Amino acid sequence: GKGFDFFPQLKFFELRARDLEAMDEGVTLQKIESKQESFMSAQVLNKNDDQNDDQDDNSTIASTSTTGTNKRSSKTGNVEKRSSKASTPKKNKGWTIGAAKSDPYCSIHTYPIELKAASTDVKTETVMQALSPVFETEPILSLRVANGEQLRNASFKISVIDYDALNSDDVIGSAEFTFQELLEGQDDDGIFMFERDVVFKGNVRGIICGKIEVNIPDFIKGNFPHKSRCIEDKTLTITARPASCCVVS
Repeated sequence: GKGFDFFPQLKFFELRARDLEAMDEGVTLQKIESKQESFMSAQVLNKNDDQNDDQDDNSTIASTSTTGTNKRSSKTGNVEKRSSKASTPKKNKGWTIGAAKSDPYCSIHTYPIELKAASTDVKTETVMQALSPVFETEPILSLRVANGEQLRNASFKISVIDYDALNSDDVIGSAEFTFQELLEGQDDDGIFMFERDVVFKGNVRGIICGKIEVNIPDFIKGNFPHKSRCIEDKTLTITARPASCCVVS
């Protein structure tokens, strides 16, 4: 058969998710620090209020409020004022203290497993404390496939996973694809656009969408239309790259 010099590849880009299920409980360290900062800011404001009030105490200007609660005497300088120390710090509206969220990232796996040429994980970066993350990373999945029949019977999935620094990561859910639907659904430029439910044990836990650059040989016509878009995958070892990774049957 005819061989190709490059591993066929799928390039994932413009990946984003929305309405993900919150997996974290309680608050994160980032949130706790922000709460402390908010409290400290409130203390500074209270201190400034006290200083301003002290300046008013030393004033010889007599003033009486309309309610009669803040009375000042020009002779004594005594003031009946509200104690700002007793006030509670206001919450910073820019933070949702105590709200549960997730720290999601995407991981891509093939079925069968040996279809993936690289031994390392194919994944995005982790977006901290987000339920509608936008992923900047553009993962590349290099494939080791011998013929069209093998590819038509294969599939892959994009798993959205919650990162956990202390325990094992938790799967939020996955979206599954077949290579056959990619080959049939790609546009003239070899781009497959998608929007799928993120499912875990039959339950929808959000939505994942994005685009896939389909750089796979046409096993029927015997050509490789988007070969020029394949790039060197540095995650592959020299021993993992055969002389001809793809054979047209």
